[in-house]
Amino acid sequence: MNEQVARPAPAATGVFGEYSPAVTCAAGVILVLAIATIDRLTGYDLHLGILYLVPITMVTWACGGKWGLGIGIVATLVWVAIFRGEHHYANSFFFYWDATVQFAIFAIVIFLLSRLREAVR
Repeated sequence: MNEQVARPAPAATGVFGEYSPAVTCAAGVILVLAIATIDRLTGYDLHLGILYLVPITMVTWACGGKWGLGIGIVATLVWVAIFRGEHHYANSFFFYWDATVQFAIFAIVIFLLSRLREAVR
């Protein structure tokens, strides 16, 4: 009989490759800045907040929840910095509320992904 042995699946922790935390975090910051540039060019009317989850999930999965939270804070602060003067709300409270909600979504994803990462390891 011709039996073939299947290769084991790759480790779940190696999804983004085996890089040091410094390289992964640097790549995450570069992605945040690239997304922020695109977000700035498209203007306030087209909100690209969901795209910030790409570097956040990459860093959280590869480096852990604390690093992911750091990238989430950086992403939120960059978003606030580029759109602070352009919001079209009657009151600034609503702009900062949007930033708070965006960060809350980031924090929930970071928390869930870091728990999943711990469970898989």
